[in-house]
Amino acid sequence: MINYIIEEIMGNMLNIIIIGLILFLALIDLFSKKNFKSQIVSLGVLGTFIGIFIGLQNFNPEDMKNSINSILLGLKTAFLTSIAGMVVAIFLAIIEKFKEDKSNSTSKNEYLLSAILKKLDLLEHLNSTESRDKIIGELERLRTVQRDTRDETKKVSDSIDILKDTSNKQNEELISILNRNFTKMNISLEIAIDKLSKGATEEIIKALETVIQEFNQELQSSFGDNFVKLNEAVINLLTWQENYKTHIETLDKKLDLSTTSIEKSKESLEIISSKNEDILEVYKSLAQMINTSKRQINRLNEELETYGDLSDNAKDMFTTIEESIKNTEETFKSLSQTIRVSNNEQKESSLRNNEEIKVSYQNLTKDIKENNDIQTKNSIETFNSMINNVQGSYEDLIKVVKVSNNEHKESLLRNNEEIKVSYQNLTKDIKEGTLKQISYNKEIFENLRNNFEKNKKELDIISNHFKNLGEEIPKALQVSLQELNRGLTSLTIQFQKDYKETLEEYNRGLNSARR
Repeated sequence: MINYIIEEIMGNMLNIIIIGLILFLALIDLFSKKNFKSQIVSLGVLGTFIGIFIGLQNFNPEDMKNSINSILLGLKTAFLTSIAGMVVAIFLAIIEKFKEDKSNSTSKNEYLLSAILKKLDLLEHLNSTESRDKIIGELERLRTVQRDTRDETKKVSDSIDILKDTSNKQNEELISILNRNFTKMNISLEIAIDKLSKGATEEIIKALETVIQEFNQELQSSFGDNFVKLNEAVINLLTWQENYKTHIETLDKKLDLSTTSIEKSKESLEIISSKNEDILEVYKSLAQMINTSKRQINRLNEELETYGDLSDNAKDMFTTIEESIKNTEETFKSLSQTIRVSNNEQKESSLRNNEEIKVSYQNLTKDIKENNDIQTKNSIETFNSMINNVQGSYEDLIKVVKVSNNEHKESLLRNNEEIKVSYQNLTKDIKEGTLKQISYNKEIFENLRNNFEKNKKELDIISNHFKNLGEEIPKALQVSLQELNRGLTSLTIQFQKDYKETLEEYNRGLNSARR
């Protein structure tokens, strides 16, 4: 079988040219980023029509024997080029699918590595030498302040009794003010976090719902009418095949009747030929004509059987097309399901991140409050120790209190700034993650849309190809049947003439014998 195909390809220069062009475009498609699948299928279709044209170009109604050979050679060229184009296009589509899967997996790994590197850079920035130097400097300054306060507290032991009550009141008021401010700040941050999380997730869900609705509408609008027309065309083709089958059956019956009548006439002519040698020669020539007509009828039956096989192949092709369409629908459903699952997972992860932010903020506020309590407790203890152990002036005590209050205020401001910076970094990370997820979903939908367009174009090309074949086959059959009818009518007319001449000669012979 393979040797026969190679001989057919090498024996026809047109097949070599078209298949060479198909292989050249396939190599360009493999080793470059350009897409030539549609051009390859178009070359196969072009070879089909050229082969049909060549077969019909050399068709001669008067010479049916040689015309049938030219038609069969043209059909071989047509089907060989179309099969080569479709096989190469399918092979290239499968290879591109594997390449796309590998590129998607590598892009996902690169994205994860870039995210990990960003987090590591952030940790390195937090653990930099500058921040460590600042902390060490602050600790040294606090130690010096503590030493100064210890020295100064020895001088103000007499004034502490008067300021003890006032300092306690001020500390209580300060604690109450800080608690109120931190509760307000906590409430406002929780409200802002809830609004941000709800807004981001709701916007993502709305955007995905609109994209999915538009995609479903485009799918229904573009393929709904085509499927209806395709079903109608298949139904019409089946009805035409049934009608044509009945027509062929009636034609076979008529041919059987004609053969039986010819056989009966042959018997009568044999009886007449036994009586006259001249009439026998006429009947021999008539028998040769009848044999040639039988061979032509047998060849016509063989051609009709080949066309019947073509119709069966067309049926199988349409069933495979319907199965591929169903498979594409199932893939689209599975992809939409995976997208929904990924959206739900993203929503759950954003909620978990918000909960973690909330817990971290509560822990920070708790730590700040505990630090403030410890500092106030330490200040009270120092004041009590100053009452019992130290004597000094009233002005020095005021200075020390101012210094301690200023330091306490600065520490609170630094803590608030650190909380603000950490919150901004967390919100920034959440925003970047949501934007990257949205862009990734958009890329998925773009790839789906491109694949859908490619499948649509290939189905249109295949349907047009079979439509053209369906139009050309009835025309060729009609022409062949017309030629057959002409040949049969010419044979019957010639037979009538010869039969009439033989009867006239027979009558003349009988009349002469009677005389």
